[in-house]
Amino acid sequence: MSKNISIIILFIVTISFINCEEKKKDNIAAAAAAFLLTRGSSSGGCASASTTAISNSALSGTTPTATQYSISGCDANSLSTIGFSSQSISTGVTGTSANSKLVSNGDLFSGSDVNIEVTFSLTNSSGYLEVIGQGSGTAATVDGPAVRINSSTTQARGTGSSTLTTINSQSTSVGSTVTYCIDFHNESPNLHTVFWPTACTAISTADRNSYTSREASVTSTFPGKRVGFILNNATLQSFTVRTRIGIATNLLNF
Repeated sequence: MSKNISIIILFIVTISFINCEEKKKDNIAAAAAAFLLTRGSSSGGCASASTTAISNSALSGTTPTATQYSISGCDANSLSTIGFSSQSISTGVTGTSANSKLVSNGDLFSGSDVNIEVTFSLTNSSGYLEVIGQGSGTAATVDGPAVRINSSTTQARGTGSSTLTTINSQSTSVGSTVTYCIDFHNESPNLHTVFWPTACTAISTADRNSYTSREASVTSTFPGKRVGFILNNATLQSFTVRTRIGIATNLLNF
């Protein structure tokens, strides 16, 4: 075999080896990317991020804010990564009794008012989701002014109270995923709450400026700026904490 042919064969073998190595690297890279994608989707259901803020002329000098918490993939451990603690909550953030609770580990807003949008479902007809807007405490002790949503009505209560005041007769079908929007206004010594049975971003300016048939006032203290939930036979998929969206003053004062 001539020297030139030997060189050509050696060159071909070398190129083939290099190509094989590059393909091997590409395959490894592709496998790694697929692994990370899978990991990302499995943990992507437990995250928080800024979302659409809603401007409000009633909040002069205040920049509107909004943070969405997507929690359908959370368990007790991963909830801590987004700043929450829980009690008697299963993966997917489902509760089975009045002891099933979720609470932020610190303050989630400033100012005297807050808006909370919730996306959830009830798992049986006796269940309810209770949203605590300006509370304090741990997962075991969380309390504050609250709005309770069950299958036939929405109600409000003050901190430490078991007395429920009806806001309206909004029905929530068991097993259906719904999104509701709630304002909590600190009008000490009263909680003034406004309830809209839709996503906050879908509410018209007119409906933000008129609270007819969607408000209630109850006597309450305002112990903190933590947000909490009681999931009595309910599943909470996501929630958003915003600055107040209601424009009008408390119409019940007139």
